[in-house]
Amino acid sequence: MSRTAQFEKLLEELAAGELDVLERGLLEDLKSHPEGMTRQEMVLSRWGYLPSGNSGEMAGNQHDRKNRIALGALRERMIPIVSTAGKAGYRLDMSEAAIEE
Repeated sequence: MSRTAQFEKLLEELAAGELDVLERGLLEDLKSHPEGMTRQEMVLSRWGYLPSGNSGEMAGNQHDRKNRIALGALRERMIPIVSTAGKAGYRLDMSEAAIEE
């Protein structure tokens, strides 16, 4: 699968140190919201604006994409971040089952 120039630029920005800061911020956000956060709420918290809820805007939103890359990096480090049921978002799963897994 080829990458677009826009996606390559996004990855370069993250590699330049933005990813570490973003990971720490998102982890703190999720710790302070045990019920979970929607993708829109995460963009608001990290980037300072609330994107519209329509899937078209979120699909093309570079800040949402950066957040999801950072969440993936946290998951790779075994941080138990799961998708929330019933809404498009994430939460920390500190249940015994998740910890054992």
